[in-house]
Amino acid sequence: MIGGCERTVEASGVRILVDRVVGSPVTALYLWIEAGAGDEAEGEHGAAHFVEHMLFKGTLTRGVGEVAEQIEGLGGDINAWTTHDNTVLHATVRSRHWRGALEVLADMALDSAFDPEQIELERDVILEEIRAGEDDPSRVLSEAVAARAWKTHPYGRPVIGSVRSVADLDRESLVAWWRRWYAPSRMILVVSGDVEPAEVVREARRLLRGPAAPPPERPPRHETPQARLRTCALASAFDEPLVRLQFQGLPLAHPDGPVLDVLAEMLGGGSSSRLVGELKLRARLVTDVWAATGWDRDGITLSVGCVPVGDKVEPAIEGLVGQLAAVAEGRFGLQAVRRARTALVASRLFERETVDSRAHTLAWHEGHFSDPRTADRYEAQLGAVGLQDVRRVARRLLDARRCVAGVLTPEGTPGRVRLRSLLRGLPRPRGAAPCRPAPEIVRRVLPSGLTLVVDPAQDSPVVALRVVGLGGQLLERPSTGGRAAAWARCVMAGAADMDAVTLSAEIESRGGALGAYSGRNSQGLRAEFPVDRVEDGIDLLAQVLLHPRFEPRELERVIAELDEDERLLPDRPEDQGWRKVWRALHGPHPYGLLPDGTPGSRRRLRAGSLRRHHRTITASDNLVVAVSGGVDPEAVLARLAWRLAALPEPGFVLPSRPDSAWPSRARHLQLQTDRAQAHALWAWPGVRLLSPEAFALDLVSALLGGSGGRLFREVREVRGLAYYVDAGALEGWDAGSIWASVSTDPDRIAEAMEAVEEQIRLLAEQGPTPEELQRVKELALGGLAFDRQRMSGRAHELAFWERYGVPAQRVRPWLEEGVLGVDVAAIRRILSDHVLRRPGVRVNTVPMAPPTG
Repeated sequence: MIGGCERTVEASGVRILVDRVVGSPVTALYLWIEAGAGDEAEGEHGAAHFVEHMLFKGTLTRGVGEVAEQIEGLGGDINAWTTHDNTVLHATVRSRHWRGALEVLADMALDSAFDPEQIELERDVILEEIRAGEDDPSRVLSEAVAARAWKTHPYGRPVIGSVRSVADLDRESLVAWWRRWYAPSRMILVVSGDVEPAEVVREARRLLRGPAAPPPERPPRHETPQARLRTCALASAFDEPLVRLQFQGLPLAHPDGPVLDVLAEMLGGGSSSRLVGELKLRARLVTDVWAATGWDRDGITLSVGCVPVGDKVEPAIEGLVGQLAAVAEGRFGLQAVRRARTALVASRLFERETVDSRAHTLAWHEGHFSDPRTADRYEAQLGAVGLQDVRRVARRLLDARRCVAGVLTPEGTPGRVRLRSLLRGLPRPRGAAPCRPAPEIVRRVLPSGLTLVVDPAQDSPVVALRVVGLGGQLLERPSTGGRAAAWARCVMAGAADMDAVTLSAEIESRGGALGAYSGRNSQGLRAEFPVDRVEDGIDLLAQVLLHPRFEPRELERVIAELDEDERLLPDRPEDQGWRKVWRALHGPHPYGLLPDGTPGSRRRLRAGSLRRHHRTITASDNLVVAVSGGVDPEAVLARLAWRLAALPEPGFVLPSRPDSAWPSRARHLQLQTDRAQAHALWAWPGVRLLSPEAFALDLVSALLGGSGGRLFREVREVRGLAYYVDAGALEGWDAGSIWASVSTDPDRIAEAMEAVEEQIRLLAEQGPTPEELQRVKELALGGLAFDRQRMSGRAHELAFWERYGVPAQRVRPWLEEGVLGVDVAAIRRILSDHVLRRPGVRVNTVPMAPPTG
């Protein structure tokens, strides 16, 4: 159930919603506070977001960093966000630990410490976050458009505040804002998982205490109605141009809200949507295009945007406006509406797979409508949207007088974009069921060598399919670099007698999704469909595997996209740093090559070479096909065996490859950029997949990285040296790596680097405490449980590990036993052997010094 959850209103005013999902391995808790940046008075801008940060910086009973540590110790994760309308704390944990998670959330919300020293440290972190936003072209443009759209309303200013407003906030004003708004009468608690509703209510009543007082009055929020087109044009240091059009839409409770969602999906919500088909695939004016709705307390908006090809900004705007005008005039048919409606209904089904999505949905509907049943009513309204409904809403809303248009172009772009002139083409119109344990996994190896795995989750309304084969970068040489990446982008561009648009329409008309991927060790296909369309899903997947078209024209478009991505690489200095790291660490091994190839290797790509590559990786003995969902295993096995009988004959062999040339001495590299932040990246040799040390290395990642790890706690939380710091590990078929990363102000990068290296050294020398090790073990087990909520996660886990050498029926116990078997000595040993005693690579990316004179 979703809208049919159990709802209780306590005397204190707190609303409690319990969505019982029997058998769920994890439980999600959302504490929704009805107060956000839109409730700030003059002089408080940024306070809501600042307060959210401070909730993680210690309470009256928990020290700095202990919040994340305790949740991870319960096998879960915790996070929060702030919008103009609300602030949300949420945690997802293994189901038996839900009480502990609720205690942490309640303590954060009601008993935070607001330590003065921590406030100053966090102020620096938030200021760094604001500066990081200045390096994000999408954020820069969206904030500029919002400021033009909302001139007097708080939606027009950033939630995070400004450098000046955050610098001016003192402890007194932060605590006053928190005490005013974090009252039980403004709180909604949603718990979704395998819990007893009465127990949740009892615990919530004990922990979310407070007087029975009316909620504080929200300040008035007014905006003068828009009567004419508004525009903004920005010149920036970014190489990537962007275009964004925002249309003022409907009141929040308007019955046409679901119709507007269908309109957005029809315009730009999928690869067979109108804007993608016309502007990206046919006209090749953009590298990306989208449309989406935003549902906020004070209304629903429609946003449409694109990333023009570098020298085609004006033609892209003209094409975008032309398509919107055609839709406003009703030039689309029932098939387009059906595709969009089916895709949205299917996405709602997929969202019900995880308790996190279920809890979020309930909290959102209770917070916006004070009635969780509106979630079910919305789905019913969505399914009833018809052609005339969409035409009526498009005619009314795609109106220049409702539009705010923004364009961001690189500095030095010849001439000024004729934005207002180009926009004259815009019209100005006239007046769920409880879970039961799943049956056993079925594994079958066919005489051809093809391995099939079926995981029949009886109650799932969706089914996920994964096709995995060894490939990706493992099969590449310098002369063929980028071939696997191009394959992943081209293989879906038509199959048998279907072109790309027809294939996408066939997939989306069945409420499904089908795509390709390529990575360091493998490549293949992924698909999700409603359970009643599983046979159609298998048939379409088989068409792509057996009869891909690999059109030369499509390959040309993909190569142009990859070239454009490389041209824009200076906008992503950290990506540039990672390229240097992997090349220096792996040398001539394929892992050291650029995943997208080089301009030279891409120019050598031909459709014929992609076909040969496809035949190589789809040899029957190279592939594993895994299916998870509410299916009959024997029926699915029979259909897969029949439809895939024509796969290439067995005989797959990985080509010989040079070994990774690990550095014989430490290497320190530097890269200069024109961005505001400095970054440092470290990497050391790691371990192979299936190595006995792999589990210990994964726990090292959690001990150092993530929001509960030592780097985050010591470098960011305690010392306030960086906004972003993390660590991790990558295992590979041939070789692996250990890495760490930090981003901060250039003036603090040296101190931040020293702090990162100190924490790694201390962990290697002393090892984790027993409590730390238990925390990250619970976190790892919780992560496995989270992933297994979704059929896609279950199919992914089974398919990949089966192909890497672990029989599917053994995968889940093998992973859990591996985590539990790691001890302190193993942690110390792997860090000592692979970090302290092995030379690594460090890359610094630093801003260029300003010109002098």
